[in-house]
Amino acid sequence: MVLTDIEFVNGMLATLFVVISVIVGLRILLKYFETKKRVFLFFGLTWILIVCPWYPFMVSFFYALITDNGLPLQTYVLLGNILTPFGIFIGVAAFTELLYNDYQKQLLILFGILAVVMEILIIYLVVFNPEFIGTLNDRVDFEYSIFFQLYLLAMLVVILIAGILFCSKSIVSDDEMIKLKGKLLLAAFIMFSIGTAMEATVPLDYITLVVTRLFLLFSALTFYGGFILPKWMGRLFGVEQEK
Repeated sequence: MVLTDIEFVNGMLATLFVVISVIVGLRILLKYFETKKRVFLFFGLTWILIVCPWYPFMVSFFYALITDNGLPLQTYVLLGNILTPFGIFIGVAAFTELLYNDYQKQLLILFGILAVVMEILIIYLVVFNPEFIGTLNDRVDFEYSIFFQLYLLAMLVVILIAGILFCSKSIVSDDEMIKLKGKLLLAAFIMFSIGTAMEATVPLDYITLVVTRLFLLFSALTFYGGFILPKWMGRLFGVEQEK
C-alpha cells in the first residue's frame, strides 16, 4: 500500500525539520572546538536532543516507503522519547553556564533527578504500556496521550521561560549584533514552543501540519542565527559584521 498524501507530506516535512535541526545542532556544537566555550557544546547537544520527538516521524516514513509498514508502536515511542529528558537536562546545563551560575549545581541535581525519573517511567511504559504515552494515527503520525501532552507542555514552559531570561540581556545590548542574536534566539524559543504545542495538541490536517512544521523549521534557522550569525543573515536584518 502506497503512502497517503498526508503521510507523505508529514514524513517529508518531518525529515526536513530533523535534518536541518541536526545540522544546526552540529554546527553550534563544533563551535566549541574553535572557542573552547562549553556553552556551544551544551546548546548544540540540546537542540539535537530536544527534537528527538520528530525522529520517529522521519524513520517511520522511510521505513514505510521501503516496507509499506510503519514502525511498531514500542519502537516509535522509544525512539521519540527516550532522549528528551536528557536533552532538557543538557539545556539546563547550557542555561546555567551563562545565567544563575551560582545555582548551577542545585538546578542540575534537581533536573537530573527529574530526568532519571522520566527515563525510568518512559522505559517502563514502552515495555508494558506504550499506549499510555500515545497511539499511532497512521504509519507516520503519532498522537500523544493527555498525560504526555501535559508533560510536553510543562517542558515547553521551562524552555520558554529559560529562553526569555537567556535572551533578555542580549536584546537590550548597545551592540547591534548581540541585540540581533538575542532577538533571533527569542524568536527561536517562541516559535519552537508554538510549533511543539500545536504538534502535541492540535489534530493535523494539511493546513495545520504545514503551519506547525513551518514554525519548527524557522525556529531551527533562527536558533542557528542566534549562535552562529552568518553574514547573509546579518545583512538581511541590516547588521553588518566585522570582517
